[in-house]
Amino acid sequence: MTKRTLISVSLILVAGLILTFSMPGQPSAASPNKPAAVSKPETFNWKMRAGEKLRVAMATQTWSEFINKYIPEFKNLTGIDITYEILPEDQFRQKTTVEFAAGTSDVDAFLSMAAQEGIKYESAGWYVDIESLLKDRTITDPNFDSKDFTQSGLGIARLSNGKLIGLPVYNEFGALFYNKELLDKAGIKSVPKTMGDVEKAAAAIHKPNDGIYGFVARGKGAAATSPFSPVM
Repeated sequence: MTKRTLISVSLILVAGLILTFSMPGQPSAASPNKPAAVSKPETFNWKMRAGEKLRVAMATQTWSEFINKYIPEFKNLTGIDITYEILPEDQFRQKTTVEFAAGTSDVDAFLSMAAQEGIKYESAGWYVDIESLLKDRTITDPNFDSKDFTQSGLGIARLSNGKLIGLPVYNEFGALFYNKELLDKAGIKSVPKTMGDVEKAAAAIHKPNDGIYGFVARGKGAAATSPFSPVM
């Protein structure tokens, strides 16, 4: 592969991944579906759900791998058993969607990108509004403070209807990378500022026979939608 093959117009757009808590079709094992003793901050009962089980579904991400090593610590702290699954993104989305649609899924928490499946999942009733859970100090550590998250960070986990469907795992910034030499040769003198500009610039420099591709972006299949979903 030549150097020019890699030097082309590339676009990374804002995207955010959140850990959302939901149980399509039935209440979550971790949700307050049975009374919990009211605890003062200094006597918060981490074992109030001891003996219960949670299933957590994750897409393959650095964060998913990172947090995996802390699962034993969580089990020891809470007494809750965790089934922790990590699948490639395409496989993860297909598996969880099929399970949710069947109404028989026992997934309690899963990674989600609101820009991709937010409207679809909310319309299907697959998200739980966790705001009331976070404010309930009988089930949420009193030391938890939502102000530790920036408003823009929480924004990626909040739908347009105001529902908070999870907590942000990470947020990404958007950037447009371009090769000025290639644009100059194609007669494009200004930096692309709109998606229409990007499309025109990409078409102008696209010469696959010479190993030059006008546009490259992240992934394929489900992953390939990420660069465009925030724009759409």
